[in-house]
Amino acid sequence: MKTMMHSRDPERGSVSVFVAIVFVAILFVVAMIVDGGRIRAGRRQAGDIAQQAARRASQQIDVGSTLGQGSVAVDGSASSAANDYLAARGANGTVVISGPTEVTVTVTMDVDLLFFDLGGTQPVSATRVADATGDL
Repeated sequence: MKTMMHSRDPERGSVSVFVAIVFVAILFVVAMIVDGGRIRAGRRQAGDIAQQAARRASQQIDVGSTLGQGSVAVDGSASSAANDYLAARGANGTVVISGPTEVTVTVTMDVDLLFFDLGGTQPVSATRVADATGDL
């Protein structure tokens, strides 16, 4: 009759626990990198859209007509041009014409997350300023 001897090593299986912890940590880091990259890309896209909308609005400001008078006439189509650009890009934003030549556009977008928020979205925004005189 054969007898089998079983060793009762207290550290048996400890490598499996270590591997599981390292796997979860690596998965968390990958999730942070992917979702963080998506948020950065969303901010960059929002900034690009805001800059272009501000530039479009500033092009509607008639600087040449009143240069000698020290003031600039704001064409009523300036904010319309920016809002039209935002609508064409499917972006939500605000357009503020401040001062005689300065246009500020803020764009807010939702970025789809893959890992965090269980597939939810993260709002991002960007503000850009354009000046009709080219001073900014």
